[in-house]
Amino acid sequence: MTEPMPNRWAGTMGKRWHSNYTQFEGMLSDVGDALLEFAQLAPGENILDIGFGGGATALDAARSIGPEGQLVGVDISADLVQLANERASQEGLSNARFIEADAGTVEIPDVKFDVLLSRFGVMFFEDSYAAFKNMHSLLKPGARAALAVWAPAEGNLWMSSMREIVGKYVEMPPADPRAPGPMAFSDFAYFTDILEKAGFSDISKKDWTGSLYVGGKGADPARAADFGMESQSAADMIAELPEDAKASIHAELLELATPYYNGSDVVMSGDVFFVSATA
Repeated sequence: MTEPMPNRWAGTMGKRWHSNYTQFEGMLSDVGDALLEFAQLAPGENILDIGFGGGATALDAARSIGPEGQLVGVDISADLVQLANERASQEGLSNARFIEADAGTVEIPDVKFDVLLSRFGVMFFEDSYAAFKNMHSLLKPGARAALAVWAPAEGNLWMSSMREIVGKYVEMPPADPRAPGPMAFSDFAYFTDILEKAGFSDISKKDWTGSLYVGGKGADPARAADFGMESQSAADMIAELPEDAKASIHAELLELATPYYNGSDVVMSGDVFFVSATA
């Protein structure tokens, strides 16, 4: 039986993100910058950031709102919470704090939020309808959401092609576009229904296509292939394969990455939905 997605993020997937956070953040740097531009944050606002990964976008958001605002990040991974709090402390951002909790049930009684922000952190709930109702309850009336979620897989070659390669060697679960996982909200009508039933209105999306730096900034094709083996949800299964099978996967990932290497980065195009809504 497949382990529930929240349990995986609290355990192995959170640890994997922690171990590879510089690569993940480098890969998603353009998306994070575009999301913050989309969110139009203002000084003094209170931000609720969901599933913040290593904290890069959240810490940039905390800088945008200044010391008179505050950012509270919620993540189910203790490893990522510790990392983000350490980074906030090192960078002197006293207006940012990160807590270990499930955003679908968390209570934050000491503050109401102006903005619900997330860069790929809201697609993993077992019950998204209940989770968004809870997040809505943490917002001020008229607060806004600014959420980045992956668009359909055909616009994200890096994801679909890596999955296809790895799936030749390990048993991958069937792709269910509405199951908890990266592509859960690539069906915008489904995501709209979730948001409406949670109490949000004025729901819209902006289609974004831009660069993804596979393996992080400065990665060559070999490092991008390493990243593909180390960072995916199937990484534990890959690690248990015979050496010849692992070598074959790496060779295929290397072949995939090489045409996209520009001499400094492996750059593949990614499609993202930036979703806005009003509480």
